Amino acid sequence: MEKVYVPTIKSGTVTTDGDGLASVTFATAFPDTNYSVVLTAQDPGDTTICMFYNKGTGGFDLKTEDDGGKAAPNVVVNWVAITYNDP
Repeated sequence: MEKVYVPTIKSGTVTTDGDGLASVTFATAFPDTNYSVVLTAQDPGDTTICMFYNKGTGGFDLKTEDDGGKAAPNVVVNWVAITYNDP
């Protein structure tokens, strides 16, 4: 019988600071870093780019910028982290 992979999904909302930076810490860590992250700026009113970095088992950091590359402060960001099967 073939094993069926069931992903783990974590999600939440975080607000960036005055420099456009935020950290997400999972209540329970993933067993490894085989997960994808999706970020969406919540009604920024202008073009906002969301990027994540420092991905670890316990969370990740993110930053927001405007379309000119300047920090976008105080942005509410919705995030989703989903494990993937990496055979």
